[in-house]
Amino acid sequence: YQTKPGMENATFYEHLRALDSTEGLRMATADKMNNIVLMATDLIQFKRVRELVKASNPNHINGDMELKTISMDDFIHQPGRSMYQVYDFVFKDLLPEETKITRSNTYEQSYLSQRESHHYINNHITYGKFGNTAALIEYLRGEPVFGPPLTKIEALLDEILYEESVRMERMIAHTHK
Repeated sequence: YQTKPGMENATFYEHLRALDSTEGLRMATADKMNNIVLMATDLIQFKRVRELVKASNPNHINGDMELKTISMDDFIHQPGRSMYQVYDFVFKDLLPEETKITRSNTYEQSYLSQRESHHYINNHITYGKFGNTAALIEYLRGEPVFGPPLTKIEALLDEILYEESVRMERMIAHTHK
């Protein structure tokens, strides 16, 4: 960062615009790696807390701590549905169904409008999905510094998402008995 000739005073954003996609991805990943690691740590801690909560009340169906996970892809491609899930998870029956739907639709319209306006302004590798996404993912997986920890974090996320889906299926099956 700020080491290339002519880029000594350039901003992070200007670097991203000037770099090829793999170098830009590497720089953006370095910038966000702390957040990614903190997310993984949070998931591990949530899992531990859930186990403690469940152990303290093993026979009660609601004795389990609820954790809601929404993938970034779902949040980007289905903003209204994702926001509805957030409202439903947080407020349950405290917020009327019609209000959850209205607010979710309002959020989706706002999000899509902002995304569209930013697309014309910020058309670089950190915005949206481009045709070389799969190649960039493979590059990052093979990158010697970031590949190994990101692969472990991805496996952790997959494991937690699987456990969450199994837990939800069991909870739904139990409520329908």
